[in-house]
Amino acid sequence: MLGKVLFDALRKVITNVQKQNEVDPEVKTADARVFEEMSRKVEEAEANVPETSAQPTDIFEMMREKMKQTQVENERDPEVETADVSVFDNLLKEIERLKEKVETEVPATPEVPKTVLGDILTTNVEPGAGTGMMMTTNSGGGSLALRLEPDMGAPVNSVRVPHQSAVRILNQSNKSIRLDGLVAHWIQVEYDGQVGWILDTYLK
Repeated sequence: MLGKVLFDALRKVITNVQKQNEVDPEVKTADARVFEEMSRKVEEAEANVPETSAQPTDIFEMMREKMKQTQVENERDPEVETADVSVFDNLLKEIERLKEKVETEVPATPEVPKTVLGDILTTNVEPGAGTGMMMTTNSGGGSLALRLEPDMGAPVNSVRVPHQSAVRILNQSNKSIRLDGLVAHWIQVEYDGQVGWILDTYLK
């Protein structure tokens, strides 16, 4: 259980770093393929680590090495523009921050309570996406449906959220989906008096 949650948290870290890079006016946005390769390495590591013997320290060390490997591969790849070094620096810092939280707050018992595991993921929601905080939608010029439940098949609210609208963050679901090679989480928001769920990939 712990191993799976840690890998989910690491995928979320990659998503957060990518989104930070996209909105940072001082750093050129890295090629999406760089982040796709990071996510692929997480998938590869998860597939090769037995759940029964997964140790947090080993997982974090493995992922640090794999992210450094991604950086070297990116620098050598003539078909993919080299990402700014700050992208990889930020990623390694976030991995270290997650590692420290796990070492500090997760009890050293065979069965870690689900609430603790959930806290690990929730803490790594995109910075600024705290309950009650205001964020802006980024739907590429279109509008977003407000789903009544955190599910792609759920009914939608009659009100849609236009591009670059201010929404208030109400809650986050543990449910996630894979979208364009990245893990996206459901966020409950309030817009114009209406409440519904949208994916965090559409928030900044």
